[in-house]
Amino acid sequence: MTGSKTQYQRHRLSRLDYQAKYNKVKRVGRRKVSKAQRTRDEQLRKLEVKGLKMPYFTSISWRTNVQDHERTLAMAAGEEEQYETWEERRFEFIERYPDAWLPHFIAALRERIEELLRTATAILTEPDPGRSPYPLDSDARTAVHTYRRLIAALHQEIELVPQGNDAYLSAMQDRALIHQGRGVHRPAFKQIYGF
Repeated sequence: MTGSKTQYQRHRLSRLDYQAKYNKVKRVGRRKVSKAQRTRDEQLRKLEVKGLKMPYFTSISWRTNVQDHERTLAMAAGEEEQYETWEERRFEFIERYPDAWLPHFIAALRERIEELLRTATAILTEPDPGRSPYPLDSDARTAVHTYRRLIAALHQEIELVPQGNDAYLSAMQDRALIHQGRGVHRPAFKQIYGF
């Protein structure tokens, strides 16, 4: 009878399992949020606990549903064009390297990020005879923010694609992608890319 569990042991294990699930759904975060937002978050976490929705991680965008108020229509069009281009390129890499496409795809993304970084750095450091170096005028600030968003969107691809299609689709459903208008987490971006 040493192999079977008593009723108390079974009840304790059942209670611990319930408490773990409850904590994953209800006891997350310490920020004040509205009741509606808390309900939405709890519903999403319930789906994750049940296995109906994949969790995902992205460090470069805001975790809450914060849209970028500085995003212009031109930025949105450029981001959408970049997204479509890299979606096509991803399928090209899958066809070209069926077994090892991911490292090649990520290397290409990193190369593009480096190109965009060089352009953004040139805007930040380029001496313009008509203006003082700081603060940037509104056109330069908009251009830098455009490059920040483009770089962040590519960085997000580097983070999400290795997590798998289900995690990527979950991020799309949550509208957590930069090209969908989600705000860039500037402290994280500045720590990684320096501006």
